[in-house]
Amino acid sequence: MIREFALGNTRSFNSDIDIVSRAGRNDIFAAIKNYHPSVNKFGGYRFIVGKQLYDIWSFDDTWAFKNGLVEGSSIQDIFKTTFFNLDAAVFHLGKRQLFCSESYIDSLQRRVLDLNLQENPSPSGMVRRAIKLAISNELAVTPRLGEYIVNHIDMVKLDDVSSSYVRNLRVFLSQQQDGNFSFSPQGCLFSHE
Repeated sequence: MIREFALGNTRSFNSDIDIVSRAGRNDIFAAIKNYHPSVNKFGGYRFIVGKQLYDIWSFDDTWAFKNGLVEGSSIQDIFKTTFFNLDAAVFHLGKRQLFCSESYIDSLQRRVLDLNLQENPSPSGMVRRAIKLAISNELAVTPRLGEYIVNHIDMVKLDDVSSSYVRNLRVFLSQQQDGNFSFSPQGCLFSHE
């Protein structure tokens, strides 16, 4: 949600809202039981209020903490658990304050999408999300994320625009160019590969 707002997509935001709580699992359930929550695939809860979908879980149940990839002791440690750099931000409801990683604002201003924590339970899903985010928000992709996409792409069925994206990304990476990869679907329509 924070990423979408920061990229100027406030009006078109239609995703779930993730909530991380310091409360334990049982206390979370007690607080949301009237909304008929279901257990999500990571052991947290998914529920709906009005038309808005929420996922909530205990801080200690964060996937990267539970799998020993990141040590979780403070709110800043949440920044280390996100797959994308542009997801490394937290709005603290109690303090009404935004917290983010050191590089977050710079990456946002430069519109650069990068890997933050490579380990993920769904590489093919993250590849699809990366391509969609990059194309729909006109984000440049770092070579590191580009390599991840190329190395995990065979698991994913792509539409024509996404296929063109990956072809152009492969060319960019093979030429070992400096900087980040940017994609222009309009330009690709007229290229003869």
